[in-house]
Amino acid sequence: MYKRQADDAAGPLRDRANLLLIGGDLRHPSADEREQLDLIDGIIPADRHRASGLLLPGHRPNDTVARWVAAARFGVPGLAAPRGVYVCGSLKEEFGIALLEAMGSGLLVVAPEGGGPSTYVRQGDTGYLTRTWDVDALRSAMGQALEAAGDETTEARAGRSRDTVERSFTIQAMARALTGVYETVHHEELEQREWSVSSR
Repeated sequence: MYKRQADDAAGPLRDRANLLLIGGDLRHPSADEREQLDLIDGIIPADRHRASGLLLPGHRPNDTVARWVAAARFGVPGLAAPRGVYVCGSLKEEFGIALLEAMGSGLLVVAPEGGGPSTYVRQGDTGYLTRTWDVDALRSAMGQALEAAGDETTEARAGRSRDTVERSFTIQAMARALTGVYETVHHEELEQREWSVSSR
């Protein structure tokens, strides 16, 4: 397993894209974070991270992350190419707000096939659902996403990703949905009261 991971670190995915891992406390890591950092350093030594295309900025404020997501989508001349992808490598994601934010920017996403993402990521269209715990499956999904992000249908796909978010997951969309729920409960309560009065 270790050799395969080391091979992946120098493989075709690395040649196609940088890997930006956001999150964690790098100055004072927890025991779990320290374990993961040590595993990463065992595959790519810390002094080789940048040269290998691995960027570990740690935790950053939401507005900074939003700018990085936009850079992955549209590129930054001289620094980053456009048409990147967003990968949620969690073993399971109950809902996935960060995934929705990435989709809202028009990025193709790779997400765990279990949990919430399967209810809004359209397989092979707005993203790729995969077994994130399976190195081969995750590598394949990432490769497919990078391939799809670079084809001629990118803008149409980006539009469908944004539509998914705007239709169901904006504050306004959630408010509309909740309004319907409250109206239903209110009418049912009124009917129950009328029934109680008439049955006396």
